[in-house]
Amino acid sequence: MMQTTLSFRLDRREREAFAKLCAANGVTPSEALRELVRGAVSEKMLPVACFPWCEVPETKAAMAEIEAGGGKTFTSVKALMKDLYGKDET
Repeated sequence: MMQTTLSFRLDRREREAFAKLCAANGVTPSEALRELVRGAVSEKMLPVACFPWCEVPETKAAMAEIEAGGGKTFTSVKALMKDLYGKDET
């Protein structure tokens, strides 16, 4: 397998904190990031909890509801819009 390098910038404090976190879990930062990438590629999605919008209370509550099997489903965009706005948006 041919390997390549990916580099990105971090604040020094974040880098040091991440290195400590990795060490406490018995992995190097490179190993942790490599597994993060492999998991994202395998699942074809990014780990949502990594993003700042997940800290918004309404978003956290909505995600918990969905993960618990709740939420609504719609058979059409029209039905979704009617639920959102209380009227047909066509």
